[in-house]
Amino acid sequence: MRLHALCALAAIFLLVGCGGRMPSSLDPAKQKAFATELLNRELYTEAAEAFDRYVELPGVSDEERGKVLYLVANTLFDQAHDYHGALLRYLKLRSYYPDFPERREVDAKIVQCFERTGHSLEAQLALEQAADLNRQQNAAPGGTVVAEIGSRTLTERDVMRDLQRLPPEVRRQFESPQGKREFLRQVVGRELLYDTALRRGFADDPAIRQQVEQLRRDLMVQKVVEEHLGTQPEITETEVRLYYEAHKDEFRRGQNGPVSPLEQVRPQVEAAVRQAKQQEALQKLLDRALSAEEVKLYPERLR
Repeated sequence: MRLHALCALAAIFLLVGCGGRMPSSLDPAKQKAFATELLNRELYTEAAEAFDRYVELPGVSDEERGKVLYLVANTLFDQAHDYHGALLRYLKLRSYYPDFPERREVDAKIVQCFERTGHSLEAQLALEQAADLNRQQNAAPGGTVVAEIGSRTLTERDVMRDLQRLPPEVRRQFESPQGKREFLRQVVGRELLYDTALRRGFADDPAIRQQVEQLRRDLMVQKVVEEHLGTQPEITETEVRLYYEAHKDEFRRGQNGPVSPLEQVRPQVEAAVRQAKQQEALQKLLDRALSAEEVKLYPERLR
């Protein structure tokens, strides 16, 4: 009898210690469904806690844990504006899953969380760490260091690569030793302003994202056009002379002055002929694209 009483008393203590509930194992699928329902009802803090319990359950893969952590952190950041809670999960995601596909976005959000919680120094350090890691991953080995920005370095190869991207007429301004020094100052200044923009969260600005997406689309279209048409169409002397004869008024000196000889305006005429040929070839490319797909145009609906 005494043994039964002791067992009953132990059961009571266990029940109280479990908060009035008998311990049970949670079903991961049900826990995820519950957390998702909380999220859909915009109970962001409660949803985050439910998802936290979900990712700790056995049977949940590391890939799933990483995705859920990223989802929860983004929700707290974008919807709840809980930058402290988001920061904890971004840091956990970076520590536990260093190969997470969205690593760069996570690094950027960590910087923004530090900045928005009043930790500017930590934000700058996090930014430098992320930039240094990206540079180590992407930069070619070697090269003379020509600038240091915190823990980051810029090599001569980095600067010359940026210089080569400039249009030829602009690049010539920086080819002298003094010009290269000035260009280095501009590159470093741009990096510092970019750091400031990241800390202020401009990477998530909708207008900037829209412009970046439009630029990406334009560059891709330009690449397709270049592959089909080439960058500089061949022109003949006959085409140059025919264009000149047909557009003499465009090369007149003043409103009623004499027409400039062809040899004086040949560069302008050749450029105009190339542009006309490019436009003609582009129109043919567009016509083929329109005819190859099921496209319906309704120009009469334009206002």
